[in-house]
Amino acid sequence: MPVVRHPDELPAQRGPGWSELAWAGAATFGTAVPMEARRCVIDPGDAGRAMRLGAQEALVYVAAGGGTAEAFGEHFVLGRESVLWLASCEEVSLRAGAEGLDALVAEQPGPGGQAGSALAKVFASGEL
Repeated sequence: MPVVRHPDELPAQRGPGWSELAWAGAATFGTAVPMEARRCVIDPGDAGRAMRLGAQEALVYVAAGGGTAEAFGEHFVLGRESVLWLASCEEVSLRAGAEGLDALVAEQPGPGGQAGSALAKVFASGEL
C-alpha cells in the first residue's frame, strides 16, 4: 500500500549548518524496508555529519547547489543534478559549496561488497 509522508512527519537530525530528513527506511516506516533514503541540506561552506552506509550500493543525487563528497579517502566534486555512485561504501561525508547543498542519499541496506572494492563514479547531469 502506498504511503505518503510530509516533511514535518519525517524523522530528522540537525546540527550546526545541516539537516537530514529520513525519507525511507526503518525509522520512517517503523519496519524494515528494502532501501533507505535521506535528504541532506547543508548551508553554504558547511559540512554535514559523516553518514555510515554499510551498503551494497549507494548514491548521492544533488538536487540543488553543489559541493564535495568524501568517500574511500577521495574527494569528489558534485554539481547540480550530478550523481555520485558508490559501490560497497561504508561512509560518505558531504560539504557544501558557495550555493549550499541539497542532496538525496539512497542506499540498499545489506552486507557490504568485497573488501577493497572501492568503486566510485560521478555522473554529470548531461551524462544521465
